Amino acid sequence: MPATTLACVLCVAACSTPAVSTRTATAAAPSTGKVPLDVAIRDARDLGMVPASMPVRFNLTLAYRDPAGVAALLGRGSRVTALEFANRFGPEPTRVNAAVRLLASSGLATSWSPGDVALTASGPAGAAEHFLGVALHRYLAAGGATFHAPVMEPLIPAPLRGTVIAITGLDDYQRDLTAAVPSADVYGVTPQDMSTFYDITPLHQSGLDGMGQTVAFLEWGVPPNSVLQAYARKFTPTSPFKVQVHQDAADWGAPLVDGDAQYSAVAGEAALDIEIVHGIAPGATEVVYEFGNSSAIPAVVKAITSQFPHAIVSSSISGHECEQEQGAASDGAAENQVDVAAAALGTSIFWASGDRGAYACLDNFPDQDPNANTEISVMPDASSAGVTAVGGTTAFLTPGAGYAQESAWGEPAEQWGSGGGVSTEVPRPSWQQAPGMPATMSGRGLPDVAANADIISGWDIISPGSAHPAQAGEGPVGGTSAAAPFWAAITALIDQDLAHKSLPSVGFADPALYLFAQSPVGIPAQAFHDVTLGGNLHDAAGPGWDMATGLGTPDVAGLEQDFEWYEHTHGTGT
Repeated sequence: MPATTLACVLCVAACSTPAVSTRTATAAAPSTGKVPLDVAIRDARDLGMVPASMPVRFNLTLAYRDPAGVAALLGRGSRVTALEFANRFGPEPTRVNAAVRLLASSGLATSWSPGDVALTASGPAGAAEHFLGVALHRYLAAGGATFHAPVMEPLIPAPLRGTVIAITGLDDYQRDLTAAVPSADVYGVTPQDMSTFYDITPLHQSGLDGMGQTVAFLEWGVPPNSVLQAYARKFTPTSPFKVQVHQDAADWGAPLVDGDAQYSAVAGEAALDIEIVHGIAPGATEVVYEFGNSSAIPAVVKAITSQFPHAIVSSSISGHECEQEQGAASDGAAENQVDVAAAALGTSIFWASGDRGAYACLDNFPDQDPNANTEISVMPDASSAGVTAVGGTTAFLTPGAGYAQESAWGEPAEQWGSGGGVSTEVPRPSWQQAPGMPATMSGRGLPDVAANADIISGWDIISPGSAHPAQAGEGPVGGTSAAAPFWAAITALIDQDLAHKSLPSVGFADPALYLFAQSPVGIPAQAFHDVTLGGNLHDAAGPGWDMATGLGTPDVAGLEQDFEWYEHTHGTGT
């Protein structure tokens, strides 16, 4: 068999793995994806400074008024309304107004709404360069594309320190948006298989299908309707897809469409996400936010929580592969602010932890890390303190699709595995306490949980054809970007059940999940399968929490009982 092509690349940091038949494994071909920005600058031809009159936009991420109070709120598993968040924790308006006046005096226009943790500035490049103390240059990449970027990361101007914590969005470098969803000769596991394996069947038998719940996705494009129709005909013939699509090309960048070189790949990633949720929770409404600029991720998350405040969010994309990349610290800080605010409002966000195991910096590039950093790292998006990071396993099913066992997903020969490790940028949250966690661990650990991700036990997915996207192909797909939407889907079922019982939704799941892992007195059921076999290319799975599978994979019927108990005994008040 020929080597299959294209796996995880820079901006789809948790995409599907290379298609490998469950009968005959084949090696993955190197990705042709774009390199990180710092590598692109190093290898490009410098065309000199951009015209001073060229319009640019950038974002200033604002500090919370009471960061300790926000952390304490999440640590208690509590939530507030958007208005309460703005009044109690949102950026101090007087300080933001002072920043607005300072930017205006420098010839830069601004846009900000009270409570938002981001302020947008725009104006001529010369004004931005003078204000930020940077030089913006134009570059010609080896492939012929041009882009502009600062020659070094901007520093926060002294008058804004304490008000602004990060400056992002100064470049227009288009990172690769590709994800691979090829077909193979074995179709993979079905929604029914996974329902049996993860003990979802009791919820389905009680009538739960996700009705009344909304799952929102961040995507680079959407699959053709014909692809989704083919999936529904095979797996949910009585439950058609209910998909809404939102975009804002002016602010978020234009998504890819049929005719773009990478469209089939990114639409395949979206098909994976949408189909897994539909297969498990066919009654849920699915909302796709499609865009094309990775620096817009915080703005897209903010839009989702504003327009669908009770939605469950699933994402398998990322602006950076690892924390050592240029701009990753600033972009990660911007995302963390938005995610934590969403968590405080009671939003569930599930983010794929990546597919490079512990080696998030081990890219598909021929050169070594130009900064001489270790390849051991985590994906910045998944390490946010406001998301539930989802890792991956290999699932071993009994002949009737029952639960046999699982191992951490790790393929040394192909260098794929469940993303995990410890953040060097985000401190360990107060709620992250569980058996197995190192007492000396000071950073945010991930993943939090896991689910089936190995292509060997991959999902049966119908995706766009590579040559003709409207012609659907079918085959097994894996990666942690299969695990993240799976967790979003089971949360939709649990939220529906909680709503029937007049209880609050799951909301930000992590405080409750880590409490369940501590086996508190009175908890009614076992929530997790504790995965103790295998590893993620560096870290071994073991009893309790580990850096390969987090707390483990769900026993969904038990998890549903535990969340009901949690809402009765702990509540979600302020």
